[in-house]
Amino acid sequence: MKKPDAALSSKKQIELSQNVTDVREHRILDASITIGGLQGRVFDLLEAIDETGSLVAASKQAGLSYKGAWDMIERAALLSPRPLIERNSGGGNDRGTRLTETGRGLLSIHRRLETKKRKIVRELNREFASDPILLQWYRGLILRSSTRNQWIGEIVEVKEGVVNAIVTVRLPSGAQILSHVSRSFQRELRWEKGTPVIAVVKAPMVHLLSDVGDYDLTAENQFEGVALAIHHDNITAEVIVSVPSGETIVTTLSVEGIGDLEIREGDNVTACFGADAVILAAVSV
Repeated sequence: MKKPDAALSSKKQIELSQNVTDVREHRILDASITIGGLQGRVFDLLEAIDETGSLVAASKQAGLSYKGAWDMIERAALLSPRPLIERNSGGGNDRGTRLTETGRGLLSIHRRLETKKRKIVRELNREFASDPILLQWYRGLILRSSTRNQWIGEIVEVKEGVVNAIVTVRLPSGAQILSHVSRSFQRELRWEKGTPVIAVVKAPMVHLLSDVGDYDLTAENQFEGVALAIHHDNITAEVIVSVPSGETIVTTLSVEGIGDLEIREGDNVTACFGADAVILAAVSV
């Protein structure tokens, strides 16, 4: 892996957003609405079932395995007083899977909420984008990067060693992340307590454990949480971990690896990554 200073100097890896001029591009505010604890992927699956009339076709359209789609429907059904889908194994045009009246009603509510949410968020973003202070904050803090894990925080401690400096970053929630940067690079940037930074970790650098037990891990950054969502294709799996402090951590691993872990959405897991995996970007405000 590249050292943090080399990674920061690569414009291909990280590029600060400085030339945003169109109000429509500002996404200062985002929003998430859930119905009864159901996540967006459940409604994507219900939408696909409504369109295809087949759970097999719907699972492919939603990017799920057949078993994953069926498990998702079963978990959603536990929150509903009536079934969401009905299956007909007979012949002819009636064969397949379709939404029940309850399922269609739930999907209709979700569609209406999403439409209203997009309208409200769009209007608020236009309003916020006209505020020069908020606009300066937005331009200074938002990274253009393909990296899934990005957290805004401030430096609370810098310990200089012979070769590297250990930088402790505190996130708004109070959670802390440790990063190793070269001593020369740290001195060049003159980072100190209170300096605003963005911590970036590539998803493949995050390791996932289903049962830590009494083992002592060497990774400096360890977060216990819950597998919020699991997405996969035939090759790669992506796991989104929700931690108690409020952040989410994304990791990617092979489909075989996720199978070996034997985890499902809602299971307790531990996400960990070394301080060498954390790239720090200075914030211009």
